[in-house]
Amino acid sequence: MDKAALLAEVINHVKELRKKATEATKGMLVPTDTDEVRVEEHQADAAGEPSYTIRAFLCCDYKHELFSDLRQALETLPLKTVSAEIATLGSRMVNVFEM
Repeated sequence: MDKAALLAEVINHVKELRKKATEATKGMLVPTDTDEVRVEEHQADAAGEPSYTIRAFLCCDYKHELFSDLRQALETLPLKTVSAEIATLGSRMVNVFEM
């Protein structure tokens, strides 16, 4: 087997492992390799009362001062934080806030 064929095989194997890891962690809060900021709006009708929630996702490198900065930013908003989920893996972190 030449070097190019071996490299192609290794690349395909790594792609397959990533695919399996993504499937295995589906539904779990796990930081990814890419930085991401995402905001989603949700409208629900719970027990006849309309409710409106916002979910904010942040995935990035872990930094100690980031938690303080996030708290200060969220406190300036006229919203009530309902839940917060934080997960770290190595030097990466993911935060999900529901308001």
